[in-house]
Amino acid sequence: MIYFLATVLVAVTTYTDLKYRKIYNKTLVPVALAALVYYAVDGRFLESLLALLFAFFVFFLVYVFGMTGAGDVKLFATWGALSANTTVVGLAFLIYTFVHLTVSLVLLARHVLKNKVSVITVLKQDLLAFVTRSPGVVKFSFPGAVLINLVFVLAWFLV
Repeated sequence: MIYFLATVLVAVTTYTDLKYRKIYNKTLVPVALAALVYYAVDGRFLESLLALLFAFFVFFLVYVFGMTGAGDVKLFATWGALSANTTVVGLAFLIYTFVHLTVSLVLLARHVLKNKVSVITVLKQDLLAFVTRSPGVVKFSFPGAVLINLVFVLAWFLV
């Protein structure tokens, strides 16, 4: 049943995030509740709840810094409930961070080479934009559900 829920979660959230740039609560809440009920029957309710809370709070920090949307935070938490494993949540977060950092560095390098400016100049401008809450030099946005779903599936099977 958990793998069925995970498949539904991946399919629906990936589709809606790609098409509408939205991750709907009407998808996340039933999946999270079903996972919690499943693990309650299985005797692992506390593990599932702890993983949900851990995932929420870890990814909420990403949200606080303006680097993701609220739907992404709730999706991350739902994956926590599904995995019922804080190690999976931690590994997924590390993989997510690594991929995000790699993409950011590639975009930074591309911007520097294209516009013939120094890395320090771009970093100063981006830092100023971050502090003033204005758009940065290199605008970067993508549907978060795709990456979150990929890293959780990968982390779940690696652990």
